[in-house]
Amino acid sequence: MHVVLDRVDRVQHAWASLANAVIVLKRLLQMSWTQCRWTTRPVKRYDWR
Repeated sequence: MHVVLDRVDRVQHAWASLANAVIVLKRLLQMSWTQCRWTTRPVKRYDWR
């Protein structure tokens, strides 16, 4: 039983890390969209929700 519980803890930690990575990437994309400009940039801002 201890082995299964140990695995569950690792899986929960992996999901939390993945969720944090998604949040950080979303924030970086939003910041880069407003701060980085180029001449052929699309007019529409993407909806990252």
